[in-house]
Formats: sequence, structure tokens, C-alpha cells
Amino acid sequence: MAFTLQQGDFLDHGVLLEYQLPLSSRRLDCMVTGHDDGGQPYSVIVELKQWSDVEESNAEDCVTTWVAGSKKDILHPSRQVGQYEEYLRDMHSVFVRGEVGLRSCAFLHNLSYSPENEIFASRHSTVLKQYPAFTGDKQDDLITFMGTTSGRDAVRPSWKRSSKASSRRARSSWSTRQRSCRTRRLMCCWTANRLSLPRCWLR
Repeated sequence: MAFTLQQGDFLDHGVLLEYQLPLSSRRLDCMVTGHDDGGQPYSVIVELKQWSDVEESNAEDCVTTWVAGSKKDILHPSRQVGQYEEYLRDMHSVFVRGEVGLRSCAFLHNLSYSPENEIFASRHSTVLKQYPAFTGDKQDDLITFMGTTSGRDAVRPSWKRSSKASSRRARSSWSTRQRSCRTRRLMCCWTANRLSLPRCWLR
């Protein structure tokens, strides 16, 4: 995911990892925060999966994959991330009131795209249209989804590279932030039922 953010020039954005949903034990893998083209705060939830083999499941909205050494029925990642989005829209005031835009997707970085893969089976088409899933070889599509989706606002960098010096500063800032991600989780403060993000992330 770090490489995807770098390739997509999402270098001036907030990155929340393993964020625990309010009043819940569930955690979302990654949330990228920034501004849309109109300057309004926007967030994208990305559910990360390391799966390399996925099979059909008899359970609704589920797939079968290897977990802890055995095959298990697991909720389709698009359905899972969709539940996170719906939960935040219902439970947090900034999303309920539309103060912060929100969209979601899944990223299966160890999987290669194939229309025959169970992840993209026709029975999952409805949930995929609302919460798309991207494979490792479709990274550009993920970047496009996060940056520009027709008819919807997008999370975009708020900084402008006007010189080589500013570009070097951006790369340095990214390296520092990337090292920080390896050593600790970046958490967001939920105070007085309001999303409060570091000023350096949302300007």
C-alpha cells in the first residue's frame, strides 16, 4: 500500500493504519485522508488482503480461502469494507452530516486479475459496483479510483510541486512518514464525537 500511495503521488495525505472503529472492536486496515477538488475533506477506506487463492463459498457474500492453515469461509472483502463504510456513515457525525466524504474499496495485492476468479464472480457484482476490489496487477486502477472517479469527488494531494526543492522535500517527508508507519500505528483522535486529524495531513 505504501508503494501505491507513492506511485499515485498521495504524498501529502493522512494515512490511518489498523484504525479501531468507534464503539466497536473492529478495525479497518487503512484509511487515506485528504481533500477533494473542491477543497472539502475526503477519506478512502482500503481493505487489504494478502490472499493468493480464492474459491467459491456456499455462504452468501462469502468466499473460501486459506486462513491459519485451513480453508475457511470469509466475508468477501468488498462486503467487509462496505460494512466499515456503512458503520461510519451511521455512527460518526462528520460522515452523517457529510462534512467528510467517504468511499471504500479492497486491495488484494498478491492476487492477479482474472474474470474467472471468485472475487469477481457475477454473484458479487452488486457489491463490487459499490465497493470495488483491485488486484496487485491493477494498481493503476486503484490509484485512479482514489484520485478520480467519474461523478464523485476524489482524494487529491493538496501540495504543488513547483520546484526540484519542493519535490525533494516531499520525498523526504514521505520517507519519514513511511519509517514511522513501520514502528507504530498512526491513530486518529475521536473527540466529542468528531473526527480530528493532524493539521499537516488536512490543510
